[in-house]
Amino acid sequence: MHTTLPEATTDGETEQGSRKTDTELSCINLTLRNYMFKQGELYYAHCIDLDLGVLRPTREEAIGELHAMIESYLDEVIELGCPRHLLYRRSGLVHRLRYHWASAVCGLRHLLRRSPSADPYVKIESKQLYCPV
Repeated sequence: MHTTLPEATTDGETEQGSRKTDTELSCINLTLRNYMFKQGELYYAHCIDLDLGVLRPTREEAIGELHAMIESYLDEVIELGCPRHLLYRRSGLVHRLRYHWASAVCGLRHLLRRSPSADPYVKIESKQLYCPV
């Protein structure tokens, strides 16, 4: 993912070999909330802050594919100059309610000191994006 700034070399070029520009970059901190649950024989993983979701045969594939999809989507958003409407695409009410249900179930399991099962899965992660001002 292109969320970090490339290192400059002594001749004024970046690691990628292109000339540096005088464009100022601002750092945007994103909090991304993801959840996953089993739907029939498949696993559904969804990011409620970007409205991205995947359906895969295994838990690991669903989580991995969602992370890859998020990285790819954020790369595209950065290339487009980080328009606000693409950075903050909230999911519909059903997905947000499912996320909060899964979060509550995981929290209760933790409080009761029960081992987590394969369903549901909740993860909150932070991302820093460097976007043109």
